[in-house]
Amino acid sequence: MHNKTPKSIMPDGDGAMRVAIKLVFPYARHHLCAWHLHKNCYENVKNKYCSEDFEKTLYANFTQDEFEYFLEGYCCKT
Repeated sequence: MHNKTPKSIMPDGDGAMRVAIKLVFPYARHHLCAWHLHKNCYENVKNKYCSEDFEKTLYANFTQDEFEYFLEGYCCKT
């Protein structure tokens, strides 16, 4: 890699991969992959509306104010 290291890495969240990234690229930021977060939510959260809201939040392009407004309505849902 011509003595260059990545600034950020987005693997699937595997524990061993997380450890290896810290060892090999100690200054890289580790991010979780949006696709895997989305998949995990649908497999593990049984509330359809919660999963749909999570998907909207995950893929939205909110400003901070828009996100806080959306989150306020999301947290108050029953």
